[in-house]
Amino acid sequence: MKCLLAVGACYLDTILDVDHYPAEDEKLRASSILKRRGGNCPNTLEILQQLLDTDTDDAGTPTISLALLAVLPSSSSTAYQEIRASFNVSTTDVMAHCICRPDVTEAASSYIIRSRAMDSRTIINYNGLPEMTAAEFAAVADKLGEENMGWCHFECLRHLRQIFSTVKISVEVEKPAREGLQDLAALADVGNGYESPEACLRVQATLVSKATVGAGDTFIAGMLFALTCRAAHWDLDRKLRFANEVAGRKVVQEGFAGLGGCMRYAL
Repeated sequence: MKCLLAVGACYLDTILDVDHYPAEDEKLRASSILKRRGGNCPNTLEILQQLLDTDTDDAGTPTISLALLAVLPSSSSTAYQEIRASFNVSTTDVMAHCICRPDVTEAASSYIIRSRAMDSRTIINYNGLPEMTAAEFAAVADKLGEENMGWCHFECLRHLRQIFSTVKISVEVEKPAREGLQDLAALADVGNGYESPEACLRVQATLVSKATVGAGDTFIAGMLFALTCRAAHWDLDRKLRFANEVAGRKVVQEGFAGLGGCMRYAL
């Protein structure tokens, strides 16, 4: 069974809902607070696992396996245990390739302020974890091997493209103004569904952020499912419609629970 490896940051999110975004030095009471595990790739894997749970082969076996490659705090830390408990799947398998920093006890954190007045979100990140090095990524990729890896979704992909020519690569472009993204996107097989890296970055740069926390991760999960599990059976239009529907269902609910079951009829 081929593996889909997702490479990216894993966060612990704190989400505050407010009537309006506070002015400088203003004291404001939030109407609700939500704490959960976040991060683009972990979110995408959570939804992908739900879809795979409803899409087994005749023997009841998932068609692909999932793995996360992220930098995490010490495996003995409370933050690590929170992240581990957040996956409703075989966490040992999903997190087997994660890199733990033994001297760090705090996970990367996001503080998300959602304004009802503007239907917007403001995100403040903190990450005290040393970044993954190219050598660390290469070691994991080499350990998995080209024969075991069917797809890789992540931000740093030059090693795979050079060494494993048959592995499918997708890249998420969330910060289009960042230097070097055009060269990065050019190495991928799939980049947010656009016909070229230039078109993708040009359109993304014009988009206004709305308070749809997790909808983009859900869309990517839907597309990755369609591209890996329905590659030969669905045309591009159906793949996009499927991914859009999963993302649309996410917009109208809090969290990711039950999204896979809602899409059972479409599989």
